[in-house]
Amino acid sequence: MIISTLTPKEDLESSATCNQCGHCCFFSSGIVLDEEIPGLAQHFGMSEDEFKAKYLEEFTKLNTTKHRFKQLRIGNAPHGRCIFLDVDSKKCTIQDVKPLHCRVSTCQPHGEDVQKWFDYHHFLKLDDRASVREYAIYCDLKGALPGAELGKLLSKERIKNIIGGD
Repeated sequence: MIISTLTPKEDLESSATCNQCGHCCFFSSGIVLDEEIPGLAQHFGMSEDEFKAKYLEEFTKLNTTKHRFKQLRIGNAPHGRCIFLDVDSKKCTIQDVKPLHCRVSTCQPHGEDVQKWFDYHHFLKLDDRASVREYAIYCDLKGALPGAELGKLLSKERIKNIIGGD
């Protein structure tokens, strides 16, 4: 599957296969979009504020802050396992109500492109200079998703104005 900026999220969801090994969830946690919070809070029978306080932490990428599930860290480790991972079974305890990021971000061969798709659609803010500068570095390191190359998103003049160079 070739993933681009135009790939519908439904295609990502239908192609995502998770073997429930727990690998992703042992070392990180999923991003929760603002529009997913009410349904998750309702699932747990609590208010959105209670849900955020109990289960979410802020996460910033490309100068954009979202929420992700809390990570249970050991000591001062920068990463930990997702709060919803059952360590014994290696299974997600909220499988039926997982947010989009958890549903599409799996160990599949095109997993890195799925992450790039998610970052492009949910973190990159083309009207935010810091976001664009961070995205330029991100693309230098990881490459851009087809259709998300900085030169296709902004004029050369705007890019030069934001990040400098020729």
